[in-house]
Amino acid sequence: MKYYFLILILFLGTKIANAQQAEQLKTDAMNAELQEEYTQAADLFSKAINAFKAQQKTDSLSIFGAGQNYLKAKKYAEAIPFLKECTDLNYNMGRSARLLSNAYSWTKQYKLAEKILMDVAAKVPDEKIEFDKKLAYLYFNSSQYSKSASLFNQLLANSPNNKNYMYLYGFSLERIQKFDKALVIFEQMMQLYPQDKRAKKMQAYTYLKKTETAYNKEVKRYESIKNVTFEDFRETKKRLKNLDGDYEKARLLLEKAYKDYPKDKMLINALYKVYKKQKNTNKMNEMKKLI
Repeated sequence: MKYYFLILILFLGTKIANAQQAEQLKTDAMNAELQEEYTQAADLFSKAINAFKAQQKTDSLSIFGAGQNYLKAKKYAEAIPFLKECTDLNYNMGRSARLLSNAYSWTKQYKLAEKILMDVAAKVPDEKIEFDKKLAYLYFNSSQYSKSASLFNQLLANSPNNKNYMYLYGFSLERIQKFDKALVIFEQMMQLYPQDKRAKKMQAYTYLKKTETAYNKEVKRYESIKNVTFEDFRETKKRLKNLDGDYEKARLLLEKAYKDYPKDKMLINALYKVYKKQKNTNKMNEMKKLI
């Protein structure tokens, strides 16, 4: 009997010690996170998870902590299994799903990022706006500009004049060649936020893209004519000549934007194209050296 009680005492003592160790590891992990030592925090949370598992326990907070801190430490691949487990456990589901989508996005797994957001958004309708935001940024960052334009437009309905939404909405519109709409957005943004130079830059670039698109469209139209007449030639020449004023306006806008962003490759390339079009050899060569 004495032997039995001795074994029982040893067993209970070990169990209590393991429980204390797991809690201590979790506490240490939280302290490391407060100190912004994210890799250390994630590693400690991971050890805490294993310590809890040794007691046949699942500690959701530690699992979430490991995933979140690996994400903060930019160790995205390491974050994924922990955050995925959180969503499987329905722990802090909305937040876990959005963090998991971040991890998928940073590892360029855009389809998985979209899927987790779409799946979980349906389960937490109260967080719809947060999921719409995350999806909008996901679509923008993965160059799905038609979808990002649609969602940023919806977000602006809930947050009118939000500076970042306006900029990304306008940018998305430019990418899907809805130039006039994009120009309206950038003009509104410049009026509301005159200190934000991004709108001026994108207005200039969008105006050039609109002009180039009109020019190329007319050239393509002319080239598609099977039996070209002199009248066809004269009409196309007139239309292209009319675009000279638009190229000049684009140049002026681009030069103003370039003063704010003298190292911006997008503006440098755009100015190179305009100077080449206008046969301004000196300026063209100046931009060419910067490309």
